[in-house]
Amino acid sequence: GLVGSEMCIRDSLSTELAGVYLNAEYLTLNEIGELDITATQAEAAYDFANLTIALALQKTEDAAALELPEQRLSFTTAYDLLDNTQIAVELWRDEDYSNNTSNNFVIQAAVEF
Repeated sequence: GLVGSEMCIRDSLSTELAGVYLNAEYLTLNEIGELDITATQAEAAYDFANLTIALALQKTEDAAALELPEQRLSFTTAYDLLDNTQIAVELWRDEDYSNNTSNNFVIQAAVEF
């Protein structure tokens, strides 16, 4: 749909198919100076009993000035430790606009109130 005027367009689609959750998003910011910035994401996630795994691909165009990677591939797994308490591990690989790559790793703990 349109956000504001036609300077910003955002579309998204989410669905569940045979226990796999699929999400796709597209965002464009038109005519920001000389740039037409776009970002896309596709993600698939599957929930086991108290474990979730997800794989995502993200891409951008004209977003180097925002220090966003040109492409990111990520894998996440999250485990429900207790009621309202989750731990997650995420691995991702970024490629920037100069074709440099970086590998990243994070462990997160979350408590829901």
